Amino acid sequence: MSKRISRKALVLAAAGLLGSTVVATTAGAQTIINAQQTVTNSAKFVGPVPSGVTGVNVTVSCQFLTGASSQSYTASIPVAGGTGIMNFNLTSTAPGTSCTVSAAVQGTANTTVGSVDINVGGTSRATGGAGTAATGSIPIQVSTTVVVTVTYPVITAKKVVAGDEPVPGFAYPMTIACSTPTPTAFIGTGVNDIAGNLYIAPGWFVVANGVRFFDFRTAAADVLPAGSILGTAANIGASAPAVLAAAIAFNAGGGVVAPVGGAFTGAFALKGGESKLFGLNEFPTLSVNSVCEVTEINSNGSALVYSSTQPASAAGVAQPNLGGVTVPATLTTPAIFKSALTKVGQEITVQNWFFGDLIISKVVTGDPKTNIATFEISVSCDKGGPKDTFLLKDRQSKVYGNISVGTNCLITETRSDGAVASYADNSGDNTTDGRVTIKARPAAGCAAPGSPTGATPGGPGFVTTFNDCIANVIVTNNYNPPATTAAPAAPATTAAPAAPATTSAPAVEAAPAAEVEATPTFTG
Repeated sequence: MSKRISRKALVLAAAGLLGSTVVATTAGAQTIINAQQTVTNSAKFVGPVPSGVTGVNVTVSCQFLTGASSQSYTASIPVAGGTGIMNFNLTSTAPGTSCTVSAAVQGTANTTVGSVDINVGGTSRATGGAGTAATGSIPIQVSTTVVVTVTYPVITAKKVVAGDEPVPGFAYPMTIACSTPTPTAFIGTGVNDIAGNLYIAPGWFVVANGVRFFDFRTAAADVLPAGSILGTAANIGASAPAVLAAAIAFNAGGGVVAPVGGAFTGAFALKGGESKLFGLNEFPTLSVNSVCEVTEINSNGSALVYSSTQPASAAGVAQPNLGGVTVPATLTTPAIFKSALTKVGQEITVQNWFFGDLIISKVVTGDPKTNIATFEISVSCDKGGPKDTFLLKDRQSKVYGNISVGTNCLITETRSDGAVASYADNSGDNTTDGRVTIKARPAAGCAAPGSPTGATPGGPGFVTTFNDCIANVIVTNNYNPPATTAAPAAPATTAAPAAPATTSAPAVEAAPAAEVEATPTFTG
């Protein structure tokens, strides 16, 4: 009992109120039966309380001596919580003192749904469906505790966002659908089974006379909930008609659990860090046997991951979480990625990853005679991304993970032994500048991180491949010298044109001989 309850009881005792029934309000919804050598009684509600339910009545009836008349008190505990003080004035020396406890859900609607468990002294004494339960006669001669728990079916959807959202505070639209697969439950008749034993799938049960009957084949090592028994012929005994009726009713259930419509149609939205509980207000026929699945309609450009908790095994061993499932496409509908079918009482987490990866790969082609063993490469990213310088050999890659989506990175080679580096990337715009933007890491449907592939290092016929879901940059050094070609042939020479033929000059006629005087005369 908490300090708060103890102080309240002391205050009421000092006021002289412990001799009559008193109902007060306090968080925790507890009923106290005279804390002086008597019984402390509590009640609580688990799961979304359906509309119309106002609380639960807890009745304690005690007989102080064998054969004496019993004395009863009833506390009405509201859904919001409350405390009822009852005074039986029990003493530890009173012989034959025994009590019974019963509980019944109260309200204007939905009072016959929900499971009610009554725990006395740390032991479950009664479990009932349809909003009621009652214990048999329990010897009580010293102080003890009574806890009444009203449980309603619930499935939880939770949203987790990792990384920087492109639209902060985005409300992710989703849908939820539920169904109730029901394996056949029956009592064996002895033809193809063992007569008198209950047959039902492991983990399932039927409720008869306030008791849960499990399949008789349940392993002895399994731990059944308190108040439950195996459905063997000996255990069923006189309850056989009730167990048979419960099995028939069990088989009549199942199928699609439709949403209530109107205010809720199966559609909802959650922001990062939010959760939503779904119960009888959303699915009026939801039961502990129901399973549900969640589908996210718009992931805001992120990678999508589903994770569903599983109930512990019957032996109490924790089970691994379930991942998402992909429903294959048909001729008329595309493939749909959704959560696994999850049992009521469990949680479906829908996670959006706004992180990505960067892969930098090295390729060397050509004659490696002057090829250095390693090449120095630098990466520089904004938004807090990696800033680093590292060494790679031919056909090696380096991967950087958990980089925020939208981060811009530049990759450059800073030492290459004189060879000119070229770049190839899958940025989608300029694919030769070594600049890429980080994409959301895929949850499914993408190949393994891409890297160069080809023949022998430096050999011909090299092929590069990219993983389009991850930012890739390939840095290549080509040591092939440029191909040489013959010098252009000189133009053909032709003989100089022949000089024109020469002709002999015309004969010169001799001048006529001058006449000589017989006797020349001189002057002078």
